[in-house]
Amino acid sequence: WNVLKTMRYISVTFLVAVLFAAASWCEKVVAEWDPESVLDGWIERRKLCNLCRNPEQDASCSGLEVAVGGSCRALDRARLLKAPLVTMMKDGEFEGGDFWEDNDALLSQAWSEAPRRHLGLYSFDQSFEHEYITPELLQATAAARKGEGEAKLHSLFRAMPVCEGIWASDKLFTTTFTEHMLEELDHLQFLGIPLRRPN
Repeated sequence: WNVLKTMRYISVTFLVAVLFAAASWCEKVVAEWDPESVLDGWIERRKLCNLCRNPEQDASCSGLEVAVGGSCRALDRARLLKAPLVTMMKDGEFEGGDFWEDNDALLSQAWSEAPRRHLGLYSFDQSFEHEYITPELLQATAAARKGEGEAKLHSLFRAMPVCEGIWASDKLFTTTFTEHMLEELDHLQFLGIPLRRPN
C-alpha cells in the first residue's frame, strides 16, 4: 500500500513539474498574445463586457449578451484581460501581483469553465492506469503489493550522473500519456486565459 501511495505521489509530482515547466516555457507567448488582434469583434466585446464585469450588479448582462452576440461568461471575460508583461529577472513571482490578486476569482471561475481536451488526465483511476501507466510500473507495483519486495520498482530508475541523488525513469508513463499531456498543455495555453509564471 505504501508503494502505491508513493507511486501516486511521484505521478502527481511529475504532472505538477511538467505543468510548471510548460507554463514557464509558454509564458512569453501567452504574455504577448492579444485577443483583440486575433479574433474579429473582440474590441467591441471588450467595450460591452466592461458593462457587465459584475453580472450580479448588472441585470442587463444576459440581455446584452443576446443583443450583441457577446458573452459575459468568466472564460470570455478572462480572455479579455491583458496580463502584465514579464520583465523581472529576480523576485518575478511578485511581478504584477495586484493584477493577479484583483482577478483571482475571475481567473479561477474561467479555469473551471474551460474545456479540457483529454479528460482522462484529470482523474487517477483504472482508466488512467490502463492508458497512461506503463506495464513495467504496473507489474512492479503489483509485485510489491504481493510482498515480493521493491526490487522491480527500483530497477525502473537510474541514477543521473550529472546530479548526485537524482533518479530518473522513462518507464513510468506511456507514450500516449506524453502525447496527451503535451496536447493538453498546448490546448490550455491557447485558451487565452492569462497564465502567471511559476515562482
